[in-house]
Amino acid sequence: MPDDGFNSIDQIVATQLERGKNTEGARRDIEFLLGELIQKPLSWVLTHGDVELSDGRIKDFSGWCDRYFDGEPIGYITGTQWFWNDPFKVTPDVLVPRPETECVVEFVIAGVQADKRLALNIADLGTGSGALGLSLAKELPDARLLLTDISTKALSVANANAQNLGIQNVEFLQSCWFDELGGRTFDIVVANPPYVARGDSSLAESVARFEPEVALYSEDSGYRDLKQIAGTCRSHLAKNGLVIVEHGFQQADVVQTLFEQAELEYLCTGKDYAGHDRFTACINS
Repeated sequence: MPDDGFNSIDQIVATQLERGKNTEGARRDIEFLLGELIQKPLSWVLTHGDVELSDGRIKDFSGWCDRYFDGEPIGYITGTQWFWNDPFKVTPDVLVPRPETECVVEFVIAGVQADKRLALNIADLGTGSGALGLSLAKELPDARLLLTDISTKALSVANANAQNLGIQNVEFLQSCWFDELGGRTFDIVVANPPYVARGDSSLAESVARFEPEVALYSEDSGYRDLKQIAGTCRSHLAKNGLVIVEHGFQQADVVQTLFEQAELEYLCTGKDYAGHDRFTACINS
């Protein structure tokens, strides 16, 4: 190996940051990407800056950085996104799991702890990568979860994640919301449906460019899918069953009204880690 340091981790990172995005956030992203490439934790990368890498590794890393500086989400570059303490496989066929969705996991677990009957039967509609439903399945091993999605490719990713994580208390079904569920009822229904209106300027460019449109956008100013779920949810909820839907931070009042019009009792609006309204919970009282 050369002794001039140009193949060292510190120099490799510095070289990439010279490309014009030399911010603290970019540095951490680049260091994280390098760790993922060489299968080392970020803490190791930060403390082994003098370790030198092969030309092949450097070439691979440069390719990853090309994609990063082009705006591609890190989860797609590495093929993995951490959610609720587990690594989830992600592909461009599914949304990259967000930390705010973990708030829904927390809420459901708290509900089950308060009422053990709620651990019986749970549906995760529009599961995507399976991050939400599989995290609940892992935390609630006595529950049985149904994970649905309209996309067969998304279901394939979710199924792979279930196998990778060793989660067995789940089943998968291709369905547009409740369409293929027949007369099945559930103690808890969770959903993170598309809720972004087309043309919404607040959507990050990298999200709009790279993440699947079918999982992002909803017609009717972002409410079409929320309306479909609200309008058909009650017949699939057990007595005192809960429905929890994620939505945009400015949509809480409308979502509450939609479920109340469907004769469900409003329970609460939950906030994400940034303090924004992020999900609405209702009960079939």
